[in-house]
Amino acid sequence: MVYQSRVRFNVAGSFYETFLETLNRYPNTLLGDSSRRMNYFDSNNKAYFFNRSSAAFEAILFFYQSNGCLIRPSNLPMELFECECKFYGLEEKFVKSMKLREGFDCHDEENEHNDEKKKCYTFLQKLWEFLDEPRSSLQAKIFASVSVLAIIFIVTVDCFSTLEKFRSGPVSVVINAVTSTFNIFFAFEIIARFVSAPSKLKFFKSIANALDFFSIFISLPFLAVEDRNGAIFSRCLRMVRVFRLIRVSTSCPTLLTVFNILKMCIKEFTALFFYMVVSFTIFGSIIYLAELDDKKSPVTSVPEGMWLAMQTMITLGYGDVIPVTLLGKLTTGFSAAIGVVIAIPLISLGEKYLSLYSKTFKISLANQKS
Repeated sequence: MVYQSRVRFNVAGSFYETFLETLNRYPNTLLGDSSRRMNYFDSNNKAYFFNRSSAAFEAILFFYQSNGCLIRPSNLPMELFECECKFYGLEEKFVKSMKLREGFDCHDEENEHNDEKKKCYTFLQKLWEFLDEPRSSLQAKIFASVSVLAIIFIVTVDCFSTLEKFRSGPVSVVINAVTSTFNIFFAFEIIARFVSAPSKLKFFKSIANALDFFSIFISLPFLAVEDRNGAIFSRCLRMVRVFRLIRVSTSCPTLLTVFNILKMCIKEFTALFFYMVVSFTIFGSIIYLAELDDKKSPVTSVPEGMWLAMQTMITLGYGDVIPVTLLGKLTTGFSAAIGVVIAIPLISLGEKYLSLYSKTFKISLANQKS
């Protein structure tokens, strides 16, 4: 329904409005084709209803308003945004232009005989797709599975190597040999990923790649350290390889979606962290002043008072530091009561997380069905 050349949309509860002339710029798309668009009209709200991602819709609506400028929202995975663009019927050339701007090397060539478009892959592009996109082929899926199993195995070996009976003797030699072998495999893999990466700068900006590089190339020279002075440092470097488990998430779309949702909640996490730090500092200082006159009190500094306040407010309760004076006990008890207030922003954060989680997976499921 058109009112004064305007069109209203209801996208998962969020309402948008734009001019009809704006949509008519691309008549072959879902929003630009009135007959296709009418299938989604809701007469009760007098708006077109789409149970899709509102963030993606804002970017697609901007595509119409900017006359062809397609920009992916930073909080949406590329695969999910591509599905949204396909649903709304955007031409493939606009999607590929967007991917090229983001560092993806993919382009088309027109076949002069049958006017069909074909993707042109170089060896490096195929290698990158093989290493970074497990769903691109059966071979890539098998390699990703082997890589994940290797990561889990080597992390398990590193954990067991900290046991006293595995620190010396023939078992230790076997563990070092196994670790070195797997390190060579991981080294070749990360070198291949770096060489074939579409954007070398983005590759180094990735935290997972940085941890991978550090855990392999920095700790490798210290595997042979046997003297007592370097043993602790060597073990610390070995345990850095535990962070390789982050790489497992790249092979699991569900984990990637969860990480993206957590990024969308970063403001709430920051506010909660700031609130807790301020609370620990205030109550820690008060407890320190309350315990200052008692020489038997274990609270001899503000950091120790903050440690006691933190244990109390988050109900950790180690019991290694306890108040001695009456005022210190009253302050600690009051901090325990105030700690309940921490649950309020946690409830709000949990509701937002569940809402985003449910909405994201509904969109993903709808895309799979379509």
